[in-house]
Amino acid sequence: MLTSARFSACLLCAVLLPLPQIFAQQTTAAPQKVFTPEQMASRQRYQAWEANYRSLQAQGKQIYDAEMAREKASEQVGNCPSANSDMDFDVCFSQLVKITDASLASYEQVIRGLKAPQPKMPGEVGSAPGSSSSPTPLESLAQFNQVEQCWEQYSKIACKAAYDQLYGGSGAGSFGAECQLQLTRDHIRELHMIYGEDFI
Repeated sequence: MLTSARFSACLLCAVLLPLPQIFAQQTTAAPQKVFTPEQMASRQRYQAWEANYRSLQAQGKQIYDAEMAREKASEQVGNCPSANSDMDFDVCFSQLVKITDASLASYEQVIRGLKAPQPKMPGEVGSAPGSSSSPTPLESLAQFNQVEQCWEQYSKIACKAAYDQLYGGSGAGSFGAECQLQLTRDHIRELHMIYGEDFI
């Protein structure tokens, strides 16, 4: 049985002993997760892939926005406002087509990069082959390449038809080039519509 003196002493000790020390004595620190060298390497690969993915998204947005801005500017003042002759138009459209073709090529490379397989996180288990109905990254990439091959064939045939409408006339070359310029810009828009989820 506690005497009043002992009770007072116990009460005094409890009051004087800081609460953090009481709790520190009762709790133990949670163990920290330790990664194996293989898990660390896997984690670093994933982080590098993720950083590259974000960079590609930003590049794709920049390419798309720049090309759409060029198109908007041309709607306000025309594609070649300073051209005064057929030769001027031919030179001007040739330069515009070269810039837009380069935009399309860069945009295609960005999409291909975004379609690259994602590395697994440490401890992540892959799904069994054929367990999902969605295409694999390689299947998706093959599908994209097929889309681009078909579009390239279509644009060549369509713009040859445009050229042939004025065959023998002085404006045939610039009309064919204007067709290529417009179809390429339209195709960049199509790709953005189809693969836009990759840029979010």
